[in-house]
Amino acid sequence: MKTLLKLSLILLLIGFTNTGCEKIKDLADVTFDADFTSTMDATVEPTSLKSGQAMGYFAEETTIDPNTNEDFKTYANKIKSIKVEKMIVEVTSISNAPNNSVNVTTAVAYCISQPPFTENAFGATVVLNNETLTVGKTYELDAAEVPDLETILNTKEVFYVGIAGMADPVNATIGFKVYINSKITANALN
Repeated sequence: MKTLLKLSLILLLIGFTNTGCEKIKDLADVTFDADFTSTMDATVEPTSLKSGQAMGYFAEETTIDPNTNEDFKTYANKIKSIKVEKMIVEVTSISNAPNNSVNVTTAVAYCISQPPFTENAFGATVVLNNETLTVGKTYELDAAEVPDLETILNTKEVFYVGIAGMADPVNATIGFKVYINSKITANALN
């Protein structure tokens, strides 16, 4: 009987210890905002359609390294979850355009894990159709609209940000800023 009582106490103590360790480990969780930005200037280059109508095409691409965010870099190997709060594409400048505006027939702003668009790549896009761009115009997407962005950030590697489309007038230059806000949870004990 004494042996059974001792064994029961030992098992009970082990159970409390394991549960307690997990609770203590959870107390070491750190949650912080990690913001990532990139800017680019896209010039509308002349092109022509078969109809002879002059059109302009623009395309620009750059990269974002999530490890340039000091908190992200510090906890990169200890991250438990990444939640993208929002992605914003903002027009920051327009030059060489009458009325400082550009008419976009169609365009796409994107984040992609690796170019070109392959079956192994993850992408998040913003599509613009028949829009007039002016300085200060923003397009905000919440996490549900860019679900692959969390997958891209979870790779913890450099990813590509770009914008491409058809616009008028030719030779206009459009400055864009892409802003990504995320909430990171990491565990300092991992």
